Amino acid sequence: MRKHVINLPDGAAMSRLLADNQMNPAGTVLHLSWKAGLSREEIAGLTWEQVAFQDGCLNLPDRSVPLDGETLAYLRRLREERESGTWVLFSERTGGAMQPESISRLARQALDAAGEKDVRLMDLRHDWILRQLETQDWATVARVSGVEVPALQARFGPLVAEHPPQARPRRETGGQVDEFKLWKVLQAE
Repeated sequence: MRKHVINLPDGAAMSRLLADNQMNPAGTVLHLSWKAGLSREEIAGLTWEQVAFQDGCLNLPDRSVPLDGETLAYLRRLREERESGTWVLFSERTGGAMQPESISRLARQALDAAGEKDVRLMDLRHDWILRQLETQDWATVARVSGVEVPALQARFGPLVAEHPPQARPRRETGGQVDEFKLWKVLQAE
């Protein structure tokens, strides 16, 4: 079995990188991967219809991803700059969705320029998942990341061992049904 290596980015370097790449395609890729945890395919397919500015989230086909204030403000500014268009990230050449390979290249160039040469685009998503696991339980992170709990535990469990999820306070649901757990039960049947 192949061991998965996660090269975590330096948070300060990433913050500088985001500040240096305002309102350009590389900045958009970095925001969506490091601050919202999207994969490159999700970034490539993201449309403005999926950005729920009122709710502060991205409505992807399989999940809803909450956005932090900085990323939400970034996307608002980006949308205001573009008066029309379907894709959040589009190809200047074709006008259509940007290809996943181009997204990887943009990320690679920006990360290299910031001295983050070992960090890959997928590492930014993994770092986002780890940051979510610092404050949320496994089920919540599974719901927002689109990764099932067993896969999360297998890949990220050793990295969060010093702060096990059961030691973190759980949010009270106020008697509400956890829709993700209900969905999983229905899927099992």
